[in-house]
Amino acid sequence: MKIRTTKFRLNIDSISLILVLFMLSSCTEMVRPTIDLKFTNSINGNPIALHDLAYTNAAGNQYDIMRLKYLISTIKLHESNGNEVLLEDVHFVDSENTSSIYLESPLKIPVGNYTSISFIFGLDETMNISNAYVSEDFHNTMAWPDAMGGGYHYMRLEGAYNHSDGTEHFYNTHLGRWQQFDNYIEYIVPISMNASQHEAYEISIDMNVNNWYATPHLYNFEDFEAGIMGNLTAQDLLSANGVDVFGVAVLKK
Repeated sequence: MKIRTTKFRLNIDSISLILVLFMLSSCTEMVRPTIDLKFTNSINGNPIALHDLAYTNAAGNQYDIMRLKYLISTIKLHESNGNEVLLEDVHFVDSENTSSIYLESPLKIPVGNYTSISFIFGLDETMNISNAYVSEDFHNTMAWPDAMGGGYHYMRLEGAYNHSDGTEHFYNTHLGRWQQFDNYIEYIVPISMNASQHEAYEISIDMNVNNWYATPHLYNFEDFEAGIMGNLTAQDLLSANGVDVFGVAVLKK
């Protein structure tokens, strides 16, 4: 009888130890730091408003924004020790869909000292393949013609502007691959985020729309207007201007 009691107590002790370890593991998981990753679109510090002919670019074009859609891919956080945390493979931002502003939130990340965030505007050559994302909601609206290189639009920025002839014209700022020229833009932006357990952060990635048209090349809508998908000069100018379009801010919540 004593032997049976001892065996039973050993089993109870084993089960208790397993439960304690499980609870500790669960607690550790629950207290991991979290982030909300938010995408914003602005002009000179102010959120964009659609269908408002109130904006002026560096070339003096007065314009509005009717549509702004773009792809951001391979979003990663980088720790000081060299570790990387992949947050999202591909994210579609649509100015007409407020739910696209955030990634799935909140995102749990490992405790760590994060010193930079990297991402790609558009899709790199391994991802930008025709019909690769037929199940995604951006597939139809962002497909890029195979005759021009295939894959997907990186951005569709469209609207109207006041032409110097006194009439209203349309512009399209459509970016993507042109034949063998991929034209995607890689960003790596320094941040300071020493994330400890229980802490929560918001990371904002903001597109300053006017920067597409400013430096290093002055981009005048009257020189290109709406048909730039097959215009290598326009694609090159905009790709060069895109290197300072995005800014990143980190807020501890």
